[in-house]
Amino acid sequence: MPIRAVLFDVSGVLVDPCEGDFPDSLEDIIALLADRYKLGIVTSRRRSHIYATPRLAALKPYFKTTIAYEDTA
Repeated sequence: MPIRAVLFDVSGVLVDPCEGDFPDSLEDIIALLADRYKLGIVTSRRRSHIYATPRLAALKPYFKTTIAYEDTA
């Protein structure tokens, strides 16, 4: 299945929420997308680190699939 969305900031740089701030409205946007699409995360991070921060933990319910480092090693 092709990737349907990747998050970028306004200057076109890929957004990594663990590396800094992300917009307060991000949860609202992801919630809207989750109502329409099945969302997933593919990352090179270890599974235990994906939702390590409280802000990212709040987004976990919106993602139906998570593929982490351990899944590809």
